[in-house]
Amino acid sequence: MQKQQGFTLIELMIVVAIIGILAAIAIPQYQNYIARAQFSEAHTLLGGVRTGAQERINRGRSVGDDGDSESDSDGLASDSNIVEQLGIQVLGSHGAITAHSGWSDGDSVFDVTYTFGADDTEASPRLTADGGGAVRYRYFVTDADGDAGTWECQTDVDEAYVSDCESVDDLD
Repeated sequence: MQKQQGFTLIELMIVVAIIGILAAIAIPQYQNYIARAQFSEAHTLLGGVRTGAQERINRGRSVGDDGDSESDSDGLASDSNIVEQLGIQVLGSHGAITAHSGWSDGDSVFDVTYTFGADDTEASPRLTADGGGAVRYRYFVTDADGDAGTWECQTDVDEAYVSDCESVDDLD
């Protein structure tokens, strides 16, 4: 009588099938996790803008430019001093702050936008699908005297990947 050595073909096929099933479930979940993690970068960079802009607004000082200047490749005004004024980082690993509106005393709205995949950065295709892929923080005055305001966050990214932000169809 001979002793059996190794695994039979059916046993190996069962192991391969189990690994295939696990991979079919795990890979899409991992891609969703990556997209949600990349979305959080927008909050990090925009949060820096929000803090600095709020401080300047509270002191009655202007933020950025008046919106009449030319834009560079990032979409930020080339003569804008928003980076110096707020001490912010504009370029992230998965996108960049690409636009902002200026703020002067008497204005009622200040916008700043982060775009995924901007300036040769790489972002998950799940964040840039259907031509979307931007997050906008907006400050707007809430009282008649202009002394109080609030911030809101809106994005055109699919709701499945969004955290702490309202998902809308179009940011315009």
